[in-house]
Amino acid sequence: MPHIAPFSLTVFSAGCIINLCALPKQTADGGKRLHKYIIYKRRDTMGPIDIRSWISDLTERLKAIFGGRLVYVGLQGSYRRGEADAKSDIDVMTVLDRLEPIDLKTYRAAVGAMPYADKACGFICGRAELAAWPRHELFLLQRETLDCFGALAPLLPAVQDGDIRAYVQINAANLYHAVCHRALYAAEPANANALNSAYKPVFYILQNLAYLKSGVFAPTKNELLPLLTGIDREVFLAAVALRSGEADDRDSERLFSLLFRWCQTTLDAAAGETGGVR
Repeated sequence: MPHIAPFSLTVFSAGCIINLCALPKQTADGGKRLHKYIIYKRRDTMGPIDIRSWISDLTERLKAIFGGRLVYVGLQGSYRRGEADAKSDIDVMTVLDRLEPIDLKTYRAAVGAMPYADKACGFICGRAELAAWPRHELFLLQRETLDCFGALAPLLPAVQDGDIRAYVQINAANLYHAVCHRALYAAEPANANALNSAYKPVFYILQNLAYLKSGVFAPTKNELLPLLTGIDREVFLAAVALRSGEADDRDSERLFSLLFRWCQTTLDAAAGETGGVR
């Protein structure tokens, strides 16, 4: 059987960007076929919800409630990347001059009064807590957050390559632990739904890992894919297949083993044992 390699193709049409991918998939007779799916379809509206109007309305509500105490509002996640679909949450980051317990109730009420409140999630903190936040999380935080009110960069301390490497190592270790724990104790150790959740951190780890290797930060899946090779590319495409629903329970054992091996490889590289990360 000849080797069949993964490929991707980006198509620009009618205001949309569609990235088509294919990766080898095992067939019943032991052969392989190319299984095609879409990484994402990006529209000018940035997703099913008019997110620009939504975040603007929320910001105005927060300004009216908190006044000068409101330091920052930012948009994160798939809506920020232009990759949102019907399953996507609206990830909002908010910073106040200081955060008190009563502010959490007030903020919850403000968000709860918004349309699509059931989609809202995200992060809120005080300015001092943000300045003291673990540095390994700050590289991705800054690059994954779109400024909607105020500017995030001046609120964050400087980040070094060692901080980025720590992000890879810490999150790969957490994922490795979660994979092993599920294999040992979950009622259904490997099904497509559970694997979709398990694979979710892969994209963020790969963003940091690709930056360490190439010096290029890829903010979207389409931009990240060309930077990946080998098992990094394979696990990325598997995550996309799970997210799109193109992978099912028949693929579960293979995808579970792939994620396990990738966690091992990434941990070794991050620790410098294989030289995979500079």
